[in-house]
Amino acid sequence: ILYHTKQDEGHTIHIAELFIMPDHQRKGIASYVIDKLLPASNPSTKQYGVLVRHQNGAALWLFYNKLGFNLGDAELVKKHERSPIDFVWLYKIFQK
Repeated sequence: ILYHTKQDEGHTIHIAELFIMPDHQRKGIASYVIDKLLPASNPSTKQYGVLVRHQNGAALWLFYNKLGFNLGDAELVKKHERSPIDFVWLYKIFQK
């Protein structure tokens, strides 16, 4: 498991990378990291966000949508110095 996060002043964790070794994919590990591990290790977090490339959009959208992520505003993509033509912003509000 490899993941990297960055927290901003608004209590949003930005999931920069989440990689599960191929032999361990499709076993619920990434879902566990997002739903259980991140909230437990960052209890003040109110929201998660992730930038997804349009190229990877279909598969990743299904994954993140299943976890309760929503499509975000294109302005947030620009805030992260990326182009809305290439990326979409997905976010999830954490309910305690």
